[in-house]
Amino acid sequence: MYEDAKVMFLLCTQDFPTAFSYLNLGRALYHLGSIDEAEKVLGIANMMDTSLALTWGYLTMVLLRK
Repeated sequence: MYEDAKVMFLLCTQDFPTAFSYLNLGRALYHLGSIDEAEKVLGIANMMDTSLALTWGYLTMVLLRK
């Protein structure tokens, strides 16, 4: 499930680079265990829109796992 989401949102970030697409790519990476990649992607999402609370939440979980 998360592998499919990773592929889908990777395509979305290429065609429609929005904070939402980066957030969801980061979520998929987090759940797949790619913590360093998830941190990088979630950081991009956070720079694009600092008001997304879900981005902050996933960044917190990433840093806790590190």
